[in-house]
Amino acid sequence: CLCAPGWTGEFCQFAENACLIHPNSCSGGATCIDTSQLREQPLFQCLCPHDFTGEFCEVQIDNCGSNSCDNGGTCTDYEDHFKCTCPTGFEGERCEVDIDACLFYNISCAPGALCFYDEENQKYHCVCALGWTGQTCLENINDCEVNQCLHGATCEDGINKYSCNCVPGYEGPFCEAEINECSSSPCKNGATCMDLIGHFSCLCAAGFKGETCSVRMNECLDRPCWNGGTCEEDINGFKCNCPFGKLYSFC
Repeated sequence: CLCAPGWTGEFCQFAENACLIHPNSCSGGATCIDTSQLREQPLFQCLCPHDFTGEFCEVQIDNCGSNSCDNGGTCTDYEDHFKCTCPTGFEGERCEVDIDACLFYNISCAPGALCFYDEENQKYHCVCALGWTGQTCLENINDCEVNQCLHGATCEDGINKYSCNCVPGYEGPFCEAEINECSSSPCKNGATCMDLIGHFSCLCAAGFKGETCSVRMNECLDRPCWNGGTCEEDINGFKCNCPFGKLYSFC
């Protein structure tokens, strides 16, 4: 008997090389290894390259299938590895690292602001910190536009706030409260205090004078006593000590 390739024996009954018997059984560039060992049934095994699997290496391994790229990255499959091509703003093996796209394009927002880049429209915008506005957040918002200062107070703009500078006589965050200048009891010697806007006035008791009624008056200087009467100061102002025979308050 003249045996076909891969067979041997007196009657060609033994498989000598199964890879010759089935020459195209291993796919994808795999290597065929004969395991027949002169059996009647031809046996072989396929040794697959890195990017194929299966009994006959018929299944191509998709490295991108189990190693997907994050954040919209594009996966390229190679023989024994994969590679992610990351969109702007991301980096890393799987595009898992979020980087500042604004820095990538040299876009500057003011300190404290956040920059966001729209990859699809290729535009950016800044999210400003409180108190700031403008395309790059460099304009201070005038908080005095909503001025709530009262009674003629002056509004002073700050960063995300304002303050009221009160005129004399008022106090409080909005200068809403009138100051009671009499609360400290500035009037002396039984005087009556009158609260005015920004100041006070004292109505002095008899025998006292001055802004706070702290000066005692000498009413005897005007010689109010007649007919030789002598003047003597007392708590009510003065009294006359009359000579014998003279009466009444001034003798």
